Amino acid sequence: TPDQPDILKVNISSERVRKALSVIEGMRGGQSLGALLGYQLERGLHENYPGVELDYYIYQLRKVFPLRGNRLKSTRVEGVEAEVIDARNVVDGLSLINHIQKTGITNYPFGKVLEAVENSEQQAAINNEVNKIMDLNDAIADVAIAESVHQTVMGNFDRAGATLDTYSKGHFPPIPDVIQTPRSGMNITHRVGLQFEAGVNALVSPLPGMSMTPRAMA
Repeated sequence: TPDQPDILKVNISSERVRKALSVIEGMRGGQSLGALLGYQLERGLHENYPGVELDYYIYQLRKVFPLRGNRLKSTRVEGVEAEVIDARNVVDGLSLINHIQKTGITNYPFGKVLEAVENSEQQAAINNEVNKIMDLNDAIADVAIAESVHQTVMGNFDRAGATLDTYSKGHFPPIPDVIQTPRSGMNITHRVGLQFEAGVNALVSPLPGMSMTPRAMA
């Protein structure tokens, strides 16, 4: 539709797949998708804009988009707000993306009460890095869709459904089979033979004055 022109677009170009796999590996290592997206955002803000002060705004974003810790009753620290604990951790990138998609506000401060930027360079840098993690999140979704379609075509209907369920809940995702390029053609084995002169005495050195070592005799 004109309102959602990209809703059925799936782009699994090599660059997007490579970036998606880096996040998938992190998820397989036990990290949450929100934390991994947050790491990407904070690293981009910290390293990609020399001469532009952005570290302060990383902490601003942590205040309003903290990781969802201290929520379970069994492990909750009473008397301490979750934002106080998580603000010193990392931005919840997935929460930030969901907020932007829900509100349609794509520019800092994203409809939140935060410290205003000092110049247009800071504004552009923050918006650019947020767009990057939104594209990364979309790449992960595209890989998940492509993998589900691939498994469906192969007749693995249970795995197709499990793939989407795993990615949607942020659990331990499998390595996508759809990106494994099948090999075609015939397998050929090359063998190389060395033909030596017959009747050579292996115990006699071919060089005068040099004895034969065990390796040379072999």
